[in-house]
Amino acid sequence: MNRIYVSADKSNIYFYYDKVKEIVLDLKIYNNVVENMDKDEYKFFERIIRNYEINTQRELEKNFLYLFNFILISNLANYLLDKARDIEADEIVFDEKIKRSKKQIIKLSSKLDVEDALGDLIICLINSDEYLDGKVKIDYGKIESEVNEKKKVLIEDIFRYRASKVDDFRNKLLEDLVAFKFVNQKSLDEENLYKLPIYIDQEGLSKKGIENYIDFLPNWTSLAYLKMLEKIYNYFVDYYKLDYDKGLNNNELLLALIEILDYEVKDYPQ
Repeated sequence: MNRIYVSADKSNIYFYYDKVKEIVLDLKIYNNVVENMDKDEYKFFERIIRNYEINTQRELEKNFLYLFNFILISNLANYLLDKARDIEADEIVFDEKIKRSKKQIIKLSSKLDVEDALGDLIICLINSDEYLDGKVKIDYGKIESEVNEKKKVLIEDIFRYRASKVDDFRNKLLEDLVAFKFVNQKSLDEENLYKLPIYIDQEGLSKKGIENYIDFLPNWTSLAYLKMLEKIYNYFVDYYKLDYDKGLNNNELLLALIEILDYEVKDYPQ
């Protein structure tokens, strides 16, 4: 039986496989990113800052830390599952110390510590097709892996990691989104993103006494984007005949849509 082991200390999460010990999440770097979202050293929030026209730490953390954590942990789970497939591992074993922490409740809305990240990772894994289909087992035990080599994965590589299944969906969606008229081929920008329009009816807002609507724009556009994303996601769950729950769920289809679909604010058509 081929295994991948997962362990952690206060600063890092490690994967062990093929005599390799790999740092896959450095919490010091993660904390620096989260505490300095407005500086955006790794360009994680470039689209958000551009689209929402906000760049303060407080607003970025309040509105987008959840999304950042969601993408990071989801991609970490996908990286682990792809690694298991590549080395033909049929079991992922977490250090038994992790089980004793009992911190396996999903947490994404605030800064994560090591135990939070591990708990979120485990939940992602037990909801994966690989686990539910019995292709990969998950257990707890002692780390029994010889180490001849040490590696480190950069946080930007995990954040931007594209799982093989996400890539498959992405290739299909690039054609099907146009074919079913969710987007126009001409709306594809230089970053290979399709723009979903969000219309602002300034006259209608003014009649309701809402003059300083710009203050509400980040929340409104975020909700509008998620609503459109959910509608498109539900459509393709049916069209592709997927055994996925409706609504915004953590899976490869949603991640592919997030990669492809951006939005732009437009004036309400007259």
